[in-house]
Amino acid sequence: VEIGAEGLFAAAHDLKIEWVIVKGISHFADGNNPAENSWESHACIMAASLVSNMLKDPFVFEQWPHYEDLSAGKQPSSSVATKEELPDSLCLEECQKQLRSIYEDNNTVKIVPWDQSSAVHIDKVYTQLSWLMDLKDPSGVTQKELEHYTDIFDGGRLHHTPKRILVHGRPGIGKTVFTQKATFDWSQHRFKGKIGRFDLVLLVKLRDVCDLNDVPAILNDANLLASDGPVSTDNLYDYVRRHQENVLLILDGYDEYVHSAASQSPVLQIWEKKQLRDCCVIIT
Repeated sequence: VEIGAEGLFAAAHDLKIEWVIVKGISHFADGNNPAENSWESHACIMAASLVSNMLKDPFVFEQWPHYEDLSAGKQPSSSVATKEELPDSLCLEECQKQLRSIYEDNNTVKIVPWDQSSAVHIDKVYTQLSWLMDLKDPSGVTQKELEHYTDIFDGGRLHHTPKRILVHGRPGIGKTVFTQKATFDWSQHRFKGKIGRFDLVLLVKLRDVCDLNDVPAILNDANLLASDGPVSTDNLYDYVRRHQENVLLILDGYDEYVHSAASQSPVLQIWEKKQLRDCCVIIT
């Protein structure tokens, strides 16, 4: 971490303001720092050239929440205040009502996939899986056994609460049923300090959103909202974008997901934190 930017990072992080710092080179970290070194000027020029080329393209900043305000000539300080003062276009209670209705209706699992009469309530059929969390440190990767699936939201004593969670296992072990169980638990207001702490839980079946190029299109094709209801996909996306810390996004079935241009896949961009960086995302 650049120690010279520590104070700026702390202030900007707390206020949720984007930041970038550009520093000149005054000395080098090899301890020699010779007064006459023909490579020093070359290194300085190359560093400045790199920064210049990175920052001159507006594309670098287009994902920043305040990009539109800055490009229009508004002051960053006023744009932050405006963002906080603008009312949400989404009726959160109505959206929660619709989501809970969907997840409550999806509360059964068919023991025999083609036989509707074999459906059993998920609370009766769900088997607590053996959950192992991979913990990475300089010495390697260790595994910690979890008591309950909701423990995946705990980073542990030495780890921050995770923003990206990969759930993997052999085919048929119950990853999709887990997503069904998690959304049903949320709909029943269970586990308040865990999954219940999220304002919104959005379940997306990735096989249904292949080759879509943006997040609003994904939310639309996930069929989470009634097409003739009072909550629109645009309003939902706007709320998600502005309240990312309060949203859990569950992306189920990455092995069934295809996109013709992998580098432009919104799912990949979400996972790599190029979009919705502060959302908690589970992918199976």
